[in-house]
Amino acid sequence: MVLLIFALADKVEWFLWAAAIGVNVFWMIMAWVTRQSAIVRA
Repeated sequence: MVLLIFALADKVEWFLWAAAIGVNVFWMIMAWVTRQSAIVRA
């Protein structure tokens, strides 16, 4: 849905930049969360 909105506004490159940044933020948060659970289990 978000991609469709950006496409209709002719701003697909904004979506690509946001996705590129969001993916990197996501993996860093997931690495932090899984590290915390690994420490608790050890």
